[in-house]
Amino acid sequence: MSDDTSKRAESSIAEKIGSVETAADFLRRRAGDARPTDLLNYLDRAGDAAPVPGDEALKAS
Repeated sequence: MSDDTSKRAESSIAEKIGSVETAADFLRRRAGDARPTDLLNYLDRAGDAAPVPGDEALKAS
């Protein structure tokens, strides 16, 4: 690998790591002291209606 290519790869990896850490920090702040069970209140009110056309879950391939 050339020096230039190596430097670009290092820079790209560092940038990716930085963005992942930033996203993790953001999500941690947004979650605050919420617990996963807090979401159940919203899910219980969601109802059981079938999804509208085009909004179905994708089938695993």
